[in-house]
Amino acid sequence: MNAAPGKLRQVSRWLVRCAANLLRPTRPEWALAMQQEIEHIDEDRSALLWALGCLWTACRERYVGLVGQTTAVLTKYGLIQGVLAFVISRARSRLAGVNDNWAGLAAGTVLLIVLMLLAHRELKRTRDGTMTYPQALGAGTLLAGAGAMVDGLLMFVYLKYINTGLPAVLIQAQRTRLEQRGITGTQAQYLMGFATTIATPIGIAASLLITGVITGFVVALIVSIFTQQGPTSGRPDQTPTVGTTVGTALRTTVGTTVGTTVGTTVAEHPMQQQRSRGIVRIATKYGLIQGVLSFAIFLLTRMKAGVGAWPGAGTLLLIVLLVLAHWEFKRTHDGAITYPQALGAGTLLSGVGAAVSSALMWVYLKYVNTAFLAAVMQGLRARQVRQGITGTQAQHLMVLNAAITTPVWYAVTWLIIGALVGFVVALIVSIFTQKARRTAMA
Repeated sequence: MNAAPGKLRQVSRWLVRCAANLLRPTRPEWALAMQQEIEHIDEDRSALLWALGCLWTACRERYVGLVGQTTAVLTKYGLIQGVLAFVISRARSRLAGVNDNWAGLAAGTVLLIVLMLLAHRELKRTRDGTMTYPQALGAGTLLAGAGAMVDGLLMFVYLKYINTGLPAVLIQAQRTRLEQRGITGTQAQYLMGFATTIATPIGIAASLLITGVITGFVVALIVSIFTQQGPTSGRPDQTPTVGTTVGTALRTTVGTTVGTTVGTTVAEHPMQQQRSRGIVRIATKYGLIQGVLSFAIFLLTRMKAGVGAWPGAGTLLLIVLLVLAHWEFKRTHDGAITYPQALGAGTLLSGVGAAVSSALMWVYLKYVNTAFLAAVMQGLRARQVRQGITGTQAQHLMVLNAAITTPVWYAVTWLIIGALVGFVVALIVSIFTQKARRTAMA
């Protein structure tokens, strides 16, 4: 046989393996039949057509119905969340004016949590009671995004056609806040020009969309820990049998080497999925702990030793939690973790921690300690005086600092720095925590 048919046969087998991997969680008998049938097709082109048909069938079986059901569920709960969030915001505005309050924030968060729990429960009913953590996280984020889009659209219509004077009220409230922070003159004019650009129907709607997606992602990170549900206990026992059967069938048709390789791959594929889910679950758990403790350390160091002591304590906390997360993963997965797995887990852990701590920082600056940023601005102004920066240059720098030192931008900066520092720390820690799997081939 020439080289071309051999390549076609290899591609056909690979396509059938992909189709079998898609079907195995729900239809293991189809997956086994596909892999056995292709070895009885003599012509390579016919085998390729058979493999393409298998892959098409697997995709339809696995995703088309599932995507349709998922979309319907998330759209339904997203519409409910968006409409109720708009109603809550309007009620909050009438009760407390343009000033935000804890009651409105808590009501919106509780609403999102309840609807996310209901959506996850309904989705699990359509998936034989199972839902992995990534699926739950993705569904929760999409639900929050759909709700934010509906809320933003309703707000745009409300500001554009119903209450057209509300943007002017918001601008006046922003001017009052700048005066309370001691920002006047050129700086205040520049910032008010920026606020005027944002305080438009489309600008406010876009802000609601961005804030809703970020908040929904953080809430989904936490809720998905409790709503995830793995496959039934009988499935792992079934998987090695399927892999062994397929390996035996292929050994009788194409030889010992190919049969053993494919059989091992089929058997270990669910194990690889389980390891990936374990990494996500453990990294998310420790990431939530890291985010909360990192913010608590910030508050304690700010009160006791000043902000300058926080980076060292926060980095030490991250290192300890990374080591604990890697140790727990190795303890539950045959004592092994590769460097890419350790690095991925560390990066995910630090990213989740940065997202949680930045969300807490935003709430703290927005609702708890609204004078903190004014103190930061005052400290920056004093530093410029000590460095001899005056005149136009000082004005430009203070305008830039005033634009950045807002709750949103402060939290975003916290998120970016935390993720970058976490990646660097994970690069180093993973060198010492990695451990290869014990080889029992002999």
